[in-house]
Amino acid sequence: MTEDQHPFKYGKTEATHDPRTLAFVDFVEPVAGAQLKLASPGFGIARLRLFNDWGMLGNDKYGDCGWAGACHEHELWTMLGGNPATFTEADALEAYSECTGFNPNDPSTDKGTDMRLEMNFRRNTGIQDSTGKTHKIGGYCALEPGNWTQLLQALYVGDAVAIGTAVPRSAEEQFANGRKWSVVSNSPIMGYHYVPCVARPGQLSVDVITWGKVQGVTQGFYTKYSDEAYMMFSEETMINGKSPEGFDLAQFAEALKEI
Repeated sequence: MTEDQHPFKYGKTEATHDPRTLAFVDFVEPVAGAQLKLASPGFGIARLRLFNDWGMLGNDKYGDCGWAGACHEHELWTMLGGNPATFTEADALEAYSECTGFNPNDPSTDKGTDMRLEMNFRRNTGIQDSTGKTHKIGGYCALEPGNWTQLLQALYVGDAVAIGTAVPRSAEEQFANGRKWSVVSNSPIMGYHYVPCVARPGQLSVDVITWGKVQGVTQGFYTKYSDEAYMMFSEETMINGKSPEGFDLAQFAEALKEI
């Protein structure tokens, strides 16, 4: 694959950490209690077939992976909740600009986004879809980087998990050749990337959305290269207070109001 066919744009800054950030283990586990489960093999696969084209949303030209990913997450959540929304490249770039000062006419401003700052922006300000409707998250909490069990728990609860990861050259080659991201020794890091985790096809892999396509990620890759991940709470998936899996999301809404 040539540079013109796929430029592999990145747009996540290296992870920053704030001790005030809500931790998954401290918030979700106590609130969920016995309801907390792992996304089982096959989780989310059927719903992915409902999307014909995820779209680049600008990530072939700019480092807006965090905002393309956010749009994809809201597309999934609103579809699950029965009120599907669509997002355009312009929507993703507008959010990127509003949060970071990015100007598509000034390449020096295309510096990517700190995921933690993006989470705060999405909670407080939100992003607009193609009709001008604003979509926010109700809150978020940080997973332990590379913790596979927490990732599967968060996927079950939230139906999408925001993953931040380093991307080695080998992953670019694997993407181009339709192979899962797996660990290749001594492959140099090309950049840092935001990808929404949306499904678990098998025991030892998950599916993410990146550069407009579904991409498999092995457990080994996630454990080695993910430097941050966040479970987000979205009321957009709720039907009668519950997630599509029957998980009681209403309790999360109440708990988050107290924080």
